[in-house]
Parts: sequence; C-alpha cells; structure tokens
Amino acid sequence: MNGVAIIGLFKNGYEALDGQSIKTRIVAQEIQRSIGADKVHCIDTYGWKKHPHKLLFECIRAVWSYENVVFMTDEGGIKVFPWLLTIANLARKSRIHYVVIGGWLGRTLNGKRMRRFWLKKLDGVYVETRKMRTVLECNGLKNVVLLPNCKYLPILREDELPVYNREPYRLCTFSRVTQEKGIQDAVEAVGRTNKHFGRQVFTLDIYGQVDKNEREWFEKLRSVFPEGVRYCGSVPYNQSTEILKEYFAMLFPTKFRKEGMPGTIIDAYAAGLPIIASMWDGCDDMVDEQTCIGYSFGSFEGLLSCLEKVAVNPDLINSKRAACLQRAQMYTPEYVMKTLLGCLGYQT
Repeated sequence: MNGVAIIGLFKNGYEALDGQSIKTRIVAQEIQRSIGADKVHCIDTYGWKKHPHKLLFECIRAVWSYENVVFMTDEGGIKVFPWLLTIANLARKSRIHYVVIGGWLGRTLNGKRMRRFWLKKLDGVYVETRKMRTVLECNGLKNVVLLPNCKYLPILREDELPVYNREPYRLCTFSRVTQEKGIQDAVEAVGRTNKHFGRQVFTLDIYGQVDKNEREWFEKLRSVFPEGVRYCGSVPYNQSTEILKEYFAMLFPTKFRKEGMPGTIIDAYAAGLPIIASMWDGCDDMVDEQTCIGYSFGSFEGLLSCLEKVAVNPDLINSKRAACLQRAQMYTPEYVMKTLLGCLGYQT
C-alpha cells in the first residue's frame, strides 16, 4: 500500500515538447528522486483511446494498491478522473491528488455542479496561480493548494550574463506555434518596428512545435515573413538555457487569457532573459516590472509600443537580467515540489 501512483500524459517513447507531458515527467521524476523509483508507479494516458479498458483497470488498481494517487489531466480528463478515482476509492484506502497543468480549470466549473462536487472529494487540488486558487475557493473548494510550475534547468550565473548594446537585437518566441500564442502578432510587430525606424533594429526567431491543426496557417505566415524573421523548429526542454542565453529578450504575446504559469517564462528566467509579454490572467504570479515589460492583454498596439520604447532605450531590457536569474530559483523542482511531497506525507 506504500508509495505513489502517478496518472498523466507521459508520452513514453516520445520526446516531450508540450507543457503537459513536460510537467508530468518533472513531477514524477522529483517524486522518484525523493522517495525512490521503486515506490512510484507511472500510468501513461497517451493514446488511451486505443485501449480504454486497460487504462480503466490500471487506474482502479492504482487506487487499491498505493497510499497516494496523483493525476494530471487536460480538459477532457477532468470529466472522468475525479469521479472515477473517488468511486474506486470508496474504502478510503488512498489519498487522491489532482495536479492542475495550466490555468483553465476555473472556467470549466461554471454551471458544473457535479464537477465541483467530485473535485471537493479529492484530498488536494494543486493549482499554479493565486488567482486560480481564489476562483476555485469561490466555487466552494476548500482543498486547494498553491503549487507553481517548475522545470529542471541549468541556471546561468550572473557573471555569465551578456550585455547587448548593438543592433540588431535578437528576439525570440519559445512556445507552441499557434495563433492563440500570438505568433503572428510577434512577426508583424517586429516587421513594422523595423520599417518604422528604417533599419533592422530587431530580428525574431520562432521556436516551438507547430500545432498540427494550424500548419496551413503557419505556412501562409512563413511565406510572408519580413526580413530578419525565421522559424527555428523545436528545442528539447532541457536545452532551452543554452539556446535562450544568446537572445536579447523573449516575446510572449499570448492571446490565451488562462495561461496559468507558462513554462516558457521559466525557460527565460533560467537564461537571464527578460520578457515582453501580453498580461494574461494571473500573470502577476510570475512576471512584474523587475523581469518583464508588459502591455494590455491582446493589444497589438501595446506590443508595438513596447518594441519602439526598447529600440530607443535597450537598457529597459538589459537592466532586468539579474532579476530574471534570481526569479529562476523559485521555479526549480527541488524548491516547488516540497509542497506536494509534504501533502503526500513525505518529509523533505
């Protein structure tokens, strides 16, 4: 009965390039490191539609066999896992914990009385931001715990930080490549800023996996990239510091209001890379004027204004690099996961 079962999107056998599988693996690795790999059982939900009965059996057996069950799921899984695991646990042999990835959960509870009922039955619901915790508490949940996002990353030393004082200043995006992430805004803003100044003030490199449903949109966008903009493909998450340290700033022009705590911001901090960001809901948990230049959510004109200010005064960015490194220490798994391990009953 001892140990922990973890249910989530591990994508075993595949490279982890999306936030959900990256965080699932990190949570599992840190629990294994802390209590021993032999006490941790991982259940991969990837491709579950091909074998739904197998996944159902594994989940029920996990509740009957382990003292703690941790599950991490997307918006589809929230319809199933809370009630399935709670009913399987009627004898109360296990403690059931839900680690939420992203900031979407609150908006799925409106008018969902049964969903709220089953979430209240869990031993813990772990969310990334204070705003999300407040939303869930306003929905009657008393089992909500703050658990920020985290990543295993090498963090630069302050004496390794470059100072950029010559044009063109290298910018990047470092997220899934979708319209919702504001990639088109980034491309057009860099092109218009350079045109405004009559020279190449900025270049832009786009990193990330292109969403399979948006490949046609992105190919059309690529065909009209202005000078100095290029697509650089995907980067394994454990190599992000090495790549990002070469850049002047990161653009995060998201149009997804419920971002939660984006892992790409943690990547930037580890590399001492300040951010120019659209202010999503809950962003004040993660960015402020010490590390970021922000603009009104979804405002293309706001992004343009930020780039023009930085073009005139690049020290607006350079002055934030040391603070980014300091902030990175708050998002190491060793620091963050103490909270979850304590709730699982393990001393850290």
